[in-house]
Amino acid sequence: MVAVSGALLLAVGILALITYYRKWTHLWKEWLTRLDHKKIGIMYIVLAPVMLLRGFADAMAIFVLSVMMAIDFTVPATAKKKENLSMGLSMIDRWDINSCRVYSGSINIRLAFPLPYSAACLDKPLHPIGRFE
Repeated sequence: MVAVSGALLLAVGILALITYYRKWTHLWKEWLTRLDHKKIGIMYIVLAPVMLLRGFADAMAIFVLSVMMAIDFTVPATAKKKENLSMGLSMIDRWDINSCRVYSGSINIRLAFPLPYSAACLDKPLHPIGRFE
């Protein structure tokens, strides 16, 4: 809960700073709708460590929960009976944690692995298919 509160507070602070300095038009025109390969590469470089940190936080939370609860992830898929975990935490069960594991891996693959692609974007533009010069 503290992490969620901190993340929300940080997001509200960043939005407040952008509004205070009146940079919404600059952000929209120069960064978010731009097709410049160098700015796309910079955006990837900024986003990739953030997503790696988020994936790492997910993985650590899942690890701590699984160690704390002594969950066996090798239960066959046919046994989809929702079983409550020990230590009084009945809101979380093994199937929810498995779905978090899949989601964490998906985020890391789709959003954090393009870091080498961002270095290529900084070097030269990516041409559309069929365009040769």
